[in-house]
Amino acid sequence: MRIFVLSAFTLFLSSASEAQKIRSVTGAVTDTTGSPLHGVTVNLKSASENFTTVSNATGVYEFSQVNASEFVITATSIGYENFSRTYSVPAKEGKIFTIKPIKLNVKIDELNEVVIEKNPVTIKEDTIQYDAQAYKVREGAPIEDVIKKLPGVTVDKDGNVTAQGQTIKRVRVNGKDYFGGDVQTATQNLPADIIENIQIIDDYGDKANLTGIKEGEPEKVLNINIQKGKSKGSFGNATVAAGTQERYAGRIAANNFKDNRQIAFLGSINNTNGNIFNFNGGGRGGGARGANFGSAERAGSGGDGNTLAKSIGFNYRDKWGPDIISYGSYSYTARNNKTIGSSYQQDLNPSNIRSTSHSSDNRSISNNHRLTWNVEYKIDSSDFLKITPYFSYASSDASNNGISNITATREGTTFYTTNKSRSSASASAPSAGSDLFFNHKFKKRSRNFSINGGIDYSSREQNRDGYNEYLDSSSIAVLATDSIRHQLIKTNAENTSGNLRFSYNEPLGTYTSLEVSYSWNISSTQSIRNTDDIDPLSGDKVRNVLQSNDYKYKFITNLYGLNFNMR
Repeated sequence: MRIFVLSAFTLFLSSASEAQKIRSVTGAVTDTTGSPLHGVTVNLKSASENFTTVSNATGVYEFSQVNASEFVITATSIGYENFSRTYSVPAKEGKIFTIKPIKLNVKIDELNEVVIEKNPVTIKEDTIQYDAQAYKVREGAPIEDVIKKLPGVTVDKDGNVTAQGQTIKRVRVNGKDYFGGDVQTATQNLPADIIENIQIIDDYGDKANLTGIKEGEPEKVLNINIQKGKSKGSFGNATVAAGTQERYAGRIAANNFKDNRQIAFLGSINNTNGNIFNFNGGGRGGGARGANFGSAERAGSGGDGNTLAKSIGFNYRDKWGPDIISYGSYSYTARNNKTIGSSYQQDLNPSNIRSTSHSSDNRSISNNHRLTWNVEYKIDSSDFLKITPYFSYASSDASNNGISNITATREGTTFYTTNKSRSSASASAPSAGSDLFFNHKFKKRSRNFSINGGIDYSSREQNRDGYNEYLDSSSIAVLATDSIRHQLIKTNAENTSGNLRFSYNEPLGTYTSLEVSYSWNISSTQSIRNTDDIDPLSGDKVRNVLQSNDYKYKFITNLYGLNFNMR
């Protein structure tokens, strides 16, 4: 009986040892052509085990410590379909179980259907056109928000637009100037949801637009085309805002479109240094054209400090009969600026302790008027006439008060300097002028005759009263010559210019032509500056010859041209 029990126990231990036999599981991974795959993730999972490895450079993988006799092998790799299969190890299998090579199939993914729509950017000769509907903006956003998204176009913090590295100088709506070509006025006040497309044009002038004959350097122009379905009706918006530091703003814009007639009204009041109109902008036909003087007055007050700005503007366009188109605008802005500042600085040096303090109070008032107009008359199929008059007037009054103190202590002695200054100035700068363009097309294609002419006048007059007092601890007398300087300065500058050009084009072939031209230009300028020193004791005026001048000069040029054109 004892022998039977020992035999049974020995048989049990042998069977248990066989059940717990540890073996190695190995195999290889290839593609459908039999080429080995490197870096494939291979996983072995059973009821009690979970191992992961990757295939080597020859595609071989191995699991060396496998107890289970039944398990699942999975193989995954990017770009291939996943593999999964259950394996059972035969009872008589040795210490190494080899799996037949795993072949992975290439994974084919079908992309969703792609619908190719119209390209939002179209380039044609001198024009780049952007489909406004392709650039989504919030509801009620101005055109400026769309322009900021256009490729190759940038808008700075002041609303200036740059395209392909060049500044946009003028804006049109449906091919005609809007508010004298003032870029910010159109881009910041017209709503984006009425726009069909936006065009960046290299404009060579009226002659090129009529005849296709391009001369000189082009001007970058922004043209905004309104959707045909929205060319009739009225629309507008109003904004009211308030903030800290007693800041506020209010703006209203109203438009009425009816086919060829366009009427726009803008109004604004704010003390946030905001501007509706740029009186130094507009390019050709703008209020600043030909005005060499008065740019400072047209720019007005702004920037630092607190500026109260009130603006109003009106733009009009309509057909006066079947052959005449008339369009123009009037803009007005009044600005009142106040800037108060103070500063204090101290330099600590054992041998020289120095402190500097400065305070100032500057105030200015400016007014700007601008009127631009255009009349285009298509006399008949051969003759075209355009007249472009303009007028602008800018005025300003300013006062400035300041005081600076510098004290320094060296070796127990204190030195000081004090500078007091005050000034007042008033200036006015009117400008006016007009351009004329006439073109005649002959019956023969590309044969053409044109006349361009223009006259411009600008002036600036300023009266300035300046007082400057300088004192220091070494001054012997308060009224020393170099201690007080009081001057009255009067300046008057005028410029009148005119030009006239005749041009005749004769076609030589389908793509070539010969141009004969004559240009006459005149420019007459006068600049007077009278400076009077005021005696600090008697108050008498004494002419300061060294700081006074009187310039007069005139230029007349005649230019004859013979140009060969080929396109």
